[in-house]
Amino acid sequence: SAQGPRSAQAMAKLRLPRVRSAELIEAARLGELRKVSELLASRADPDTLDWRGMGAAHVCCATDRTTSLAILAELLAYGADADLPTSDRWRLRPLWFCGN
Repeated sequence: SAQGPRSAQAMAKLRLPRVRSAELIEAARLGELRKVSELLASRADPDTLDWRGMGAAHVCCATDRTTSLAILAELLAYGADADLPTSDRWRLRPLWFCGN
């Protein structure tokens, strides 16, 4: 991405408030790396959960797209919780979706 992890780390140090973003989850679901990067740079919260209890990292891992790994790396660079459970009764972690 144009912003890169350096900017993400600098933003994390500032502890600016993040904004819940269903749009981020949808961009991750569609494999839109550029849109994901733009939203994260605009302070979208990488740990926002959708109506099913899944975050951008969950839906990214659940898709088999060529951009999925790059999107996951971008989410993690912006502080996404790699161990964030879904909010349903199963409490599944993002990486569970990679193999299922």
